Amino acid sequence: MRSLTSVVKQDMSILVHPRQLTSSIADDKVIVLHASSLPKEKKEQIYNNERIPGARAFDIDVISSRTIKLDRMIPSLTEFVEHMKRLGINASDEILAYDDNGLKGATPLFNGLKGATRAFWMLNVYGNENVKLLEGGFDHYKELKKPVEMGEETWLDKFHTGGSGFEFKRDLLTDMTQIR
Repeated sequence: MRSLTSVVKQDMSILVHPRQLTSSIADDKVIVLHASSLPKEKKEQIYNNERIPGARAFDIDVISSRTIKLDRMIPSLTEFVEHMKRLGINASDEILAYDDNGLKGATPLFNGLKGATRAFWMLNVYGNENVKLLEGGFDHYKELKKPVEMGEETWLDKFHTGGSGFEFKRDLLTDMTQIR
């Protein structure tokens, strides 16, 4: 298994510049997550039209609590593990998250990090510390003429198992009692 540090240059920051990616990232053991924060209709349209080859859809609206009646609340460990099984992700996997929706008015460095930072945080809360973010998001990736794929998800054709090794890291979460 190739590690993320072999896919990106020996850079230990959480941001990975698109130039650091090999052209065959989908063939490596790095899981690429498209973590959009757009409305559902736009999210699916954009994901199906263009994405980084092999990217898996990490839907921050779906991967949220089913019991708390507020939008995008962090799911329980059980709910999270169910979603990770479906996505073929384990707590030890190396992950690169990106978004297609930049932060309005942000410098180019932070474009494309809105949904990706949510995925990064959520994976960290449940014990995966091997998550990086694509600097500049998908727009910057495309500007550099990096390869894209369209249509149905290609990663579904490969055998994946997921959902193992996750644990809740309480110290990465703040609740209402701690805010007061």
